[in-house]
Amino acid sequence: MKHSIFILICSLSVALGQWTDDAVVNNVVESAAGNQLNPLVTTVFDGSTYIAWGDRRGTPDYDYRVVKFDFFGNRVEDYVVTGAHSSSVAGNIEALASDKDLGAYILWEQVNDSRDELRIQQLSTAVDANDGMVFEDGGLSVSNLECDRKNSSMYVIDRDNVIVSFTAPGCSGTDWGYGYVQKITNGVVQWGAGGKIAASRNTSGYSVLDTKLIEGPDNGAFILFSQNTTSDNSLRINYIDADGDAVEPLTYPSGLGLGDLHNKNNWEMDAAYDGNSGVFIVWRNSSNKLVYQHVKLNENNRLEATLAAPLEVYSCTASYVYPKVSLDNSQTAEKGLFIIFYDYDSTNNKYGLFGKYIEKPDGTLSDLYVISDNSSSPNYTGRMVHDIDGTLFEKEAFVTWLGSDGDLLARKIIANTNNQMDSSTPEIVVHDKSGVAGRNSPNGYDASHDRIGGLIVTWQQDRGNSLSADIFAQQIGSGGNLGINAQLIDEIDNVEIIEDEDPMIILGIHLTDVIRPFINILPQLSDDQVTASISEDTLRINFPDDWNGDLAVDIIADWIGFPIPSDTTSFSLSVAPTQDAPTAFEWVSSAIDTINITKDNTEITYDLQWGESTDADGDTIDYLLYAQIGVYPAEEVYDTTSTSVQITYEEFLENVFEPFPMLSGVTVKFSVIATDGIDTVKVTGDDRVVYVNRYEYLSTEMEGIPTEFALHENYPNPFNPTTTLRFDLPEVSSINLTIYNMLGQRVRTFNMNDTPAGYHSIKWNATNDYGDPVGAGVYLYQLQTKDFVKTRKMVLLK
Repeated sequence: MKHSIFILICSLSVALGQWTDDAVVNNVVESAAGNQLNPLVTTVFDGSTYIAWGDRRGTPDYDYRVVKFDFFGNRVEDYVVTGAHSSSVAGNIEALASDKDLGAYILWEQVNDSRDELRIQQLSTAVDANDGMVFEDGGLSVSNLECDRKNSSMYVIDRDNVIVSFTAPGCSGTDWGYGYVQKITNGVVQWGAGGKIAASRNTSGYSVLDTKLIEGPDNGAFILFSQNTTSDNSLRINYIDADGDAVEPLTYPSGLGLGDLHNKNNWEMDAAYDGNSGVFIVWRNSSNKLVYQHVKLNENNRLEATLAAPLEVYSCTASYVYPKVSLDNSQTAEKGLFIIFYDYDSTNNKYGLFGKYIEKPDGTLSDLYVISDNSSSPNYTGRMVHDIDGTLFEKEAFVTWLGSDGDLLARKIIANTNNQMDSSTPEIVVHDKSGVAGRNSPNGYDASHDRIGGLIVTWQQDRGNSLSADIFAQQIGSGGNLGINAQLIDEIDNVEIIEDEDPMIILGIHLTDVIRPFINILPQLSDDQVTASISEDTLRINFPDDWNGDLAVDIIADWIGFPIPSDTTSFSLSVAPTQDAPTAFEWVSSAIDTINITKDNTEITYDLQWGESTDADGDTIDYLLYAQIGVYPAEEVYDTTSTSVQITYEEFLENVFEPFPMLSGVTVKFSVIATDGIDTVKVTGDDRVVYVNRYEYLSTEMEGIPTEFALHENYPNPFNPTTTLRFDLPEVSSINLTIYNMLGQRVRTFNMNDTPAGYHSIKWNATNDYGDPVGAGVYLYQLQTKDFVKTRKMVLLK
């Protein structure tokens, strides 16, 4: 049956997400009548988001809190990771990072019994299904040494292993300044109660001022640190292997010297693992230059600088530059590096945000790219520093910063085919400060890519009453749209169509060209007889002929190659039935048959059979059997629900030969139609034809055989409307008994071949060969055989 195409321009919601697309209201993570400070954010392998912050609502007892959102922005878990404690540093979480699985590690400093402690907690319901906090309540103490000054760092190897760096007192326990590392495996410290020394100080008080861990090869880590040294190599680096052993000597000054720093106490540097055996490092030196160097482990397992001298990236004029770097995700062995930084435009009296790209460790820097020519004054202490996060796609990253008017902004940057920095999206307003009266500018913001091509941003914001700051978050899709995880595909309403229409539904898919190949959108239907496919943005549903009813349609969005959970949305497609004619059917009986009737076989049946016709609407099918005798019109002889009819030879004698009592043979044609009471369909193929012979059945009127041919007077005569014509045959003969009117026109003919010898009679009912009645008058009837011809008269009265 031919189907028509029904096109729907509809919408479909794959995600049940909560990420808003409102740049004024945004997503409120936590609102409380008490200061909440400096949130950090990280995303995990399934796209879930952890946001952690310091909570001072219980002054003077402080907490650290964490909230987990799923990929679509639904709040799924809440944690308080610390016991109540008092500390001047409360509110500043040291680090928050994915555990390389479905959970996260959080590192913080707190004061217990007037003693500074560095503590760590792993959050994962996949590891601990009870409450999600894997380590002991209040977290695990990293070291039995005091560790102050907020100078710790964390590198997560995998779900069960993490390395932490920090500074702590020397052996006397009174002088600060050694750099330490500690490894935690499944909640147990591995490198002694206090950890291992990774960077040393000397007796003159030249301490290690800060530390930063960067991922390295073979489950080890590079430790980058600043040292209060008199040499020009205050920025130094070492490598700690998986056993906690340093590859460079630990005598003062330890590690490999990279160069001097603009301010040893002002941490204006950043670094990233090159994905192979080295690390990219960018810092601001004492000459007010932003410089770059690459350091790697050589074949002797020692550190060496790739460049003979640090490469100048930019000559700075600002008081603060705060370089930030991010590795691109090139699939090649040599990866490139995004570098962004602040500078001050004294002519226009405003800050700008700039970037450069280097395509490999010893490559060429790109030209200067202006990310924004209007940025707010940075404040590292308040964590009002720009951020950069590489996505999982090659040579692209998101930058987040605070505009001079107080708006929180973001922009995607890329390295183009010429390795020049470029932008694929315009400046995005993550939060529009002007939209809420009395609200101060965002503060303490942080960002993390959303495991695909987008970004999650979190920040604190004073409500204008100087009593509290709420924690906010916002998700940005790869194309720059806010809340895109919640709107992968537009919503769709239930659909109603008519039977034998195959709908095409045009889906409103909000995915960039970069993201679209990584999402497989699959249809799933409640009836296996119905098929569907999605080509580009069009859903096509193909129904079998005559299908009607309700079809449940699920659309599954499956991320290809990503552990981000798939999501399903459903809608109903109702198909209204139409009136369907019975289906075609064919004869089973042979086309031509011959039967011979004798006095002994009248109970035998002649079987007519045909195939089944069905009705899509479930109506009962009746079969109407028609018979045509000779040249007479066909008449309905059976009405049955069966697909066969048995006709006894006796029925042939009674119904076929009754008008022709002396005929020895006749042709009967059968046809059949199927009907559901409204529509009909005729059986496929020619009518079935049966030749009925009764030569041996014809009886004589008296015993014996006539001695000669004779044609007798009809009786009665005159007649109305029936009379009997009698004749004698002394031998088997083929006869023609013909009736003429007085004009000599033939009215009726009886042809009987091989008629047996005997006394015979035929009844005539005053009709012609077509079954039509004839008029009153005188008629002639003539018997003609091979050797005999005789004519007589008869009168029909009316």
